[in-house]
Amino acid sequence: EQELDHLNIPDELIVCSNWAKQVLKNNGISQKIHVVPLGVDTDIFNPVPKNNNDTYVFYNIGKLERRKGHDFLPEVFSRAFNKEDNVRLDMLCNNPFLHPSEMEQYIKEAKSTKLADKITFHNPVIGAKDIAKFINERDCGVFPARAEGWNMELLESMACGKPVITTNYSAHTEYCNKDNSFLIETPNLESAYDGKWFFNQGEWAEFDYDQEEQLIEHLRSCYKHRPANVVGWATAKGYTWKETSRKLMNVIAYL
Repeated sequence: EQELDHLNIPDELIVCSNWAKQVLKNNGISQKIHVVPLGVDTDIFNPVPKNNNDTYVFYNIGKLERRKGHDFLPEVFSRAFNKEDNVRLDMLCNNPFLHPSEMEQYIKEAKSTKLADKITFHNPVIGAKDIAKFINERDCGVFPARAEGWNMELLESMACGKPVITTNYSAHTEYCNKDNSFLIETPNLESAYDGKWFFNQGEWAEFDYDQEEQLIEHLRSCYKHRPANVVGWATAKGYTWKETSRKLMNVIAYL
């Protein structure tokens, strides 16, 4: 209720996706709402040939939390493959708001899975160039989020020409579609709860057995066919910070 009160104070609002705009409308926000998508720095995030390595490396980047699907990703990855498969899952996931013991517990649970020796947790990196280097040294981004406000790392992965696996829900549907992403269909919603930041004050995509099976199918398909993502690269080229600035200036000029 406090957040709704705050949102009703401005005369006009700016959000970064049509999904966010609809969320505001569904919650009774009646002001003028402008959509200004975020961008990607294509001078930093662009395709760089990966060193020749037969190991197919999946990766995830993002703040460690249930909303982003980190609670099930290591376990589902371990179900998708066998020890004989030449795969790896690299997790560039951290959360400064978590107590170190919470991080340790999460890593301990991930390391208890069948393919624990194929799952690696990486320390946080400093800046965009480090993230671009991380992406280009790997093969496929996996972002099975229950909800996202934008999912910058997914768009940055597209800009690097990497195939991406993600849910067909929330803000990243602004730029993700069946032509540039391996989509996990999530027709049902559930109450958003993780006991830390979300306490049933909204809804997000339900991730159940059917979604896990879709994720497994996409993981196996990418490992087998090793696709590029030329369409995703072209999509990302349309979401530059210059374009974001242009649209923002148009909003300001309108005011």
